[in-house]
Amino acid sequence: MTFECGMRFLTDYLEGDTYFKIHREGQNLDRCRTQFCLVEDMERKWDTMKEIVRKYGNAGR
Repeated sequence: MTFECGMRFLTDYLEGDTYFKIHREGQNLDRCRTQFCLVEDMERKWDTMKEIVRKYGNAGR
């Protein structure tokens, strides 16, 4: 979802900022970059996130 949102911001920026409302020039590009940084951070922490899901994922069963 995070990567997809980043792609949507990038696409909107490239197409002239017609979908997401902006308040300043380059805002959708900045939003895109932020989303991609989040994806990069999530990928670095992937193993830790998987372990947390494994540990607590079955807690309610």
